[in-house]
Amino acid sequence: MRKLLFLLFPLLLTLIFVSTSPVPINAGSLAPEAAADYDPVAELRLPDGSTPNPNSDVRAVTAYGQYAHLLTRNGKLFTFDLASLLASLPAPGDPLETFGDPAGSLDLAGFGAGILRNGTLAYVYGRNGVMVVKEINTAAPLAGATFSERNTYNLIQYERALIGVGPDHVTIYGLDDPENPVEQNNYNLNGSTGFSATVLQGQTLLVGQFVGSTGDMSGISVFEYNYPTANYLTAYEGNIPYHLHASDDTAVACSGNVLELWDFTYPDDATIRDSWQASARVCARDGNNLIANGTVLQVRPDLSLIHISEPT
Repeated sequence: MRKLLFLLFPLLLTLIFVSTSPVPINAGSLAPEAAADYDPVAELRLPDGSTPNPNSDVRAVTAYGQYAHLLTRNGKLFTFDLASLLASLPAPGDPLETFGDPAGSLDLAGFGAGILRNGTLAYVYGRNGVMVVKEINTAAPLAGATFSERNTYNLIQYERALIGVGPDHVTIYGLDDPENPVEQNNYNLNGSTGFSATVLQGQTLLVGQFVGSTGDMSGISVFEYNYPTANYLTAYEGNIPYHLHASDDTAVACSGNVLELWDFTYPDDATIRDSWQASARVCARDGNNLIANGTVLQVRPDLSLIHISEPT
């Protein structure tokens, strides 16, 4: 099965990768090389003059159907029509197809930190809070309601909730009406700044954080989670997890120079089962595969990491 995997390289371009492996991947039955067939097939380029630093201002990308949406640091959402790419994916080794002429754009000043898709809706977030964007299945998305004014660095969806993190806060929003999420609870991080989050097995909330103006810890805070509440349990001091990716009772923490595989079977006594030195500020998970700045690793059944390939 061929599918598109979007990876964002903030200092370069947004690249689109194709995987020929089914998902989820059974790491115990597939040979490593069979589980990591990724090849770049296209790139999205910002129009000249669209942002002060086009090679570093790309913040996030999401897609629905034939449309890909690229968000810049200054809060500009560009929409690209990928119909020609989807109609005929190039073979590995073919020249990359370049998309540099957006089908449309939307000004979202103050919401340039990231974007999270939920069906045909998306939520953009940044220093001005969190806003709904409608009709991302078209070439002309529409700005919707701003439902939070909290400075938000990252936002995830877990079942019927959105969980946002930012300077000294973890905030849970209810999704009974996806077009109008409602804040349910808010918790402080003792002065630290939340940078990433994930939920394990529906009952453990992890928050990656770094020292803020008054904070005293970088690492992972652990909360007992039972929507719509979360109760602080413990914290593990260490690297700054720019990304957290959960699977069962494990989580992969991706920092600037190392990728760590954590075992949270016992949340108050978690352990690092394996780690890999790599630049992982750009990090995605595809089944049991981890892609960190183009380096592909695989989580094995014994909770070890195995190196698969490097970017070409």
